[in-house]
Amino acid sequence: MNKEGFVTVRMTKNAEEVLERMIVRTNSGFTGGQVNRTDLVSWILAQFESRYLNECLEQVRRDHFDTVTYLEAMVRELKAAKASGTELPDIKSILLPLAEATAVRKRPKRLPKQSPNQSRDEAPS
Repeated sequence: MNKEGFVTVRMTKNAEEVLERMIVRTNSGFTGGQVNRTDLVSWILAQFESRYLNECLEQVRRDHFDTVTYLEAMVRELKAAKASGTELPDIKSILLPLAEATAVRKRPKRLPKQSPNQSRDEAPS
C-alpha cells in the first residue's frame, strides 16, 4: 500500500470494459456527485464481500480450479501423512474434486459479449 492508502489492482481488458460501462451507468443522471473508478471498485468489493461472497465462494473456486496445483497439493499431503505415519487419505476422496472440476468445465465459460447499450434482458444481435 502506498502512503495515500491506495493500491493498484490489475484486471483483464474485459473487466475494465465492464467497469467503464458501470461507471457511465452510475454517473448517468447522478447530479449529487461523481463516481470514479476507485470509488466504484472499492464500493463493489465491500458490498460483494458482505452480501455475496459466501454464496459465490464455491463457484469462484470451481472457476479457478487448477488440476496441476490440486494434484501437487495432494502429493504434499500424502508425503506428509506417510512421513508422519498417519493414515493415508482415501484415494476416492482425493480424486473426487478432479471429477467435479472436469464435469463443471464441460459447460461454456463465457456468455456472449453484451454491447454497452444492450440491457441484460435483450438478446445479442
